[in-house]
Amino acid sequence: GGGGSLTSKPKTTDGKLKQDPKTNTGAKTNSTSRSNATKSTKRAPSAYMLFCSDNRLEIVEELMVASGGTKPGLGTVTKELAKKWSECKDETRLKYTEMAAEEKLKLLKTSETA
Repeated sequence: GGGGSLTSKPKTTDGKLKQDPKTNTGAKTNSTSRSNATKSTKRAPSAYMLFCSDNRLEIVEELMVASGGTKPGLGTVTKELAKKWSECKDETRLKYTEMAAEEKLKLLKTSETA
């Protein structure tokens, strides 16, 4: 026994598989390009996003103190913010929900005048 398989793919001299230039152009095509993304309409922040921006620094400081001065990673901060948001009282959530509604109205007014 031992010969090559009938279905083996062509290989280069260094043993790597050859790539068919017709099927692999190397350029990835995407239906939305970056230039379109930057021109897209701006979205108003959600109540959660407003809460996060108001509380992020406080959470980072708390986590740094708890860890002995080591700056926490983005994932750790985000998890803590999500935990705090889920533990929020209804009054606090209502405050941020109203702020988000105001931001949305401002954005709608500026987009109408533009």
